Amino acid sequence: MMVVRRSMDYPQLRDMLRGKRVAIFTCNTCARLCNEVGGKDSAERLAARLRKDGVDALKVVSVSAACLMGKVRAVSDDPVVSMCDVIVTLVCDVGSACAGTCFGKDIVNPVETVGPGYLDENGVPTLADGSIVMMGCGPFVDRSPAL
Repeated sequence: MMVVRRSMDYPQLRDMLRGKRVAIFTCNTCARLCNEVGGKDSAERLAARLRKDGVDALKVVSVSAACLMGKVRAVSDDPVVSMCDVIVTLVCDVGSACAGTCFGKDIVNPVETVGPGYLDENGVPTLADGSIVMMGCGPFVDRSPAL
């Protein structure tokens, strides 16, 4: 599996998306397994949060594996997604490239691929060399102070 983590926090992502029509594309394999950086449930929570904060998040699209072009192509003709300005990809770099090819839209990938790895016995994302990846492993949440 690919170990992924967030490359930005929620406020940065939200501000980058303001004024745009957005679809969120995610994978239910590696991205979900890395403490829900991605996955359908995490993407739905992100979409709801973005909507609450005034971003026009129109749709969440999920596939079992974003690195399989056929899976991505099968969902790429969605009429709601065709109305979007940008696709936010909660997937690895390969899945993000597949989404860019299939959807033909601007891509924002707030996730970085750290490398190949596995989940240890406790479900912790671990790189193939045994190093543990914790920072940025988790869903997009707003950690900004309440106003």
